[in-house]
Amino acid sequence: MFLMDGLLDRIRIIFDTVNMSGAEFANATGYTKKTINTFMDNTIPPVEFLFALVEYLHIKPDFIFLGLEPVFMTSAEVEKLSQK
Repeated sequence: MFLMDGLLDRIRIIFDTVNMSGAEFANATGYTKKTINTFMDNTIPPVEFLFALVEYLHIKPDFIFLGLEPVFMTSAEVEKLSQK
């Protein structure tokens, strides 16, 4: 599963980069803190969670799924996302 290689590491990078508490992260994504902690304990999260990272935190899908940088969307990409 090449898309999942390093996925949990990339999620940890996102957690560290946005510098949010587990509770804040849970509120931002709509998941519970307990569920977020489960994902951090080497459990592959569902794709819906990954898309929540895109929507709420403006993380580039290419970073989440492929590990390609940059991590965050540009303001133009965020604007385009909000128009959908």
